[in-house]
Amino acid sequence: MTKMLRSTTITCAIALFGTLFAAHAAAQVDGTLVRHKGVTVDAGDLNEELGLLEQEKRQRIISEANELQSTVTGLYFRKRMSQLAESQGLLADAEVQAALRQAREATLAKLMTDRYLEDIDYPSFEEEARRYYEEHLSEFTPPERIRAAHIFLQAPKTEDKKRRRGEAEKILKRLRKGKSFSELAKKHSEDSTRHTGGDLGFFTRERMAPEFNEVAFSMKEKGAVSDVVETRFGLHIVKLLDRDLGEPKAFEAVSEQIKERLKAEYRRENFSAWLKQEVPPEVVRLPDARLQALQDALAERYAVRIPEAEASADAESTQVQSTEAAKP
Repeated sequence: MTKMLRSTTITCAIALFGTLFAAHAAAQVDGTLVRHKGVTVDAGDLNEELGLLEQEKRQRIISEANELQSTVTGLYFRKRMSQLAESQGLLADAEVQAALRQAREATLAKLMTDRYLEDIDYPSFEEEARRYYEEHLSEFTPPERIRAAHIFLQAPKTEDKKRRRGEAEKILKRLRKGKSFSELAKKHSEDSTRHTGGDLGFFTRERMAPEFNEVAFSMKEKGAVSDVVETRFGLHIVKLLDRDLGEPKAFEAVSEQIKERLKAEYRRENFSAWLKQEVPPEVVRLPDARLQALQDALAERYAVRIPEAEASADAESTQVQSTEAAKP
């Protein structure tokens, strides 16, 4: 019985200690974090700060102690500087009031546009995505590739090409007579492909020089050998080894990508229509004469020099308008 009571007492003590520890931890999370010179930063302030951040940044701050400390320090800094500014009467300053009003309006404007974008009701885009896929199939088709080999003679200058042309033609004649392309490439080619019998592997049109591509991609039959081709690098004899026309990606593989694109376009169109309704261009656009007068007045007030080119263009435009107006 004594042992049982002792065991029960220990268990209760452990449970009580756990409860007290949890309460202490909760106090640390919910209570005051910093208090100095009349400025307090508590967990509520921190939660508000974190709540305004994107999830990725919020996660980084919480998971890295240094980032979390920097955030708390930043909160105290802002509060302390605000306290000092108010104590020195800066709130009564007209420029400070203008800056605060501007910050408030900018924040509310951003929140309002974000709220509108979040509340857009999007369709499923199932039919639209399928139609887009069928009408833009080339977007989802890998570019044509060929596999070719070449025998390459370095001749970067025009005189080099003329001097080595005969050498290239002799190699071509041997190929026409049935000599092995691979063996002749290993013997005569003057780049690293000589080790692989001239094999360049598969490539698209973007990889090679235009003159080379024009010949290589025009060859139809595997095993065909070209005439001597000139590029800025030198002289080439090309052999077509294989061709990959590229199959379109399946609709299922790209449907989400297409839907995201359609969704973005739908969002832009909806937002543009809403913005034109709330901020009509015809209402906010000033008449040219009023805009010019405003520009001149502001330039004088803030000592801003209007570039002569613009002033000259404006003067010329005014002169043309006056001349047109004077015509019968």
